[in-house]
Amino acid sequence: MARAVSSPGPSSTKPKPRDRSFSLSRITRADATWNPWPLLLTRKKAPPAADRTDLYARMDGFLKLPEGQLSAMAEAQRREELKRQLADPPAPLFKEVRDLVIRKSKTKKRGEIRTIFEKQPFGELERLATQKLLDVTKSIVKDELKNERWLRIVAELLDRSYEKMRANILELLDTDVFNVSPDHCSLFLDPLIGSWDIDLKTFEMEILLNRRLASTRLVRFRFVEVESDESLEEPGFQEFLRRVKSEKNSGRRARTMSRWRGRTDVN
Repeated sequence: MARAVSSPGPSSTKPKPRDRSFSLSRITRADATWNPWPLLLTRKKAPPAADRTDLYARMDGFLKLPEGQLSAMAEAQRREELKRQLADPPAPLFKEVRDLVIRKSKTKKRGEIRTIFEKQPFGELERLATQKLLDVTKSIVKDELKNERWLRIVAELLDRSYEKMRANILELLDTDVFNVSPDHCSLFLDPLIGSWDIDLKTFEMEILLNRRLASTRLVRFRFVEVESDESLEEPGFQEFLRRVKSEKNSGRRARTMSRWRGRTDVN
């Protein structure tokens, strides 16, 4: 006897699989607060680092490219841009950025620092101070990036949405000292940095942070001259040097014995 097999009625439908395909429009809708495409396409901004986004992996699949090809191309472009920046004479910082760096310095040294900055636009001292202030700021926001409470406090302080604040932090983390903008200063360096001081002889630097927004109160940078220590050499390299020395000594003894035997034979 044949078994009856039930078939789905005309009204029953299979659930549609979730669309996981890549779409630029979906990306734009998902993050309407920050759209990097105009800056990327006009080469005004370097592509984001591969470890900061999953965009490249999704684009590889969308364009049917080998896995990792776009991220490798982006990293190559970032390296070329860095080489170009290092090769070209450094351009002065934005006036707003320089003014903030000077304003945050200790009052008793502010005039001297301003004079040095004006005589050497983006010279060694200005680059050092700006780089360290940027490094400390990026370290703080990177540590707090997953702290929703901290992000909401900062967003409220700066009158920004939570989503916009996250986008601004990701942009800051991709910024280097050559591309610090007035926005980076007003959003991050100004509220996080209380003041900074530097010893112009030893270049020892102290950065005082805003205790409301940073768990660390004071950060110090010190440049210490370290004498070379032969004990730090690799054991294999030390063994190689001993063998070379031993072989040289053996060669000298063999040549000495040969000359001594030659004189004995003549006698």
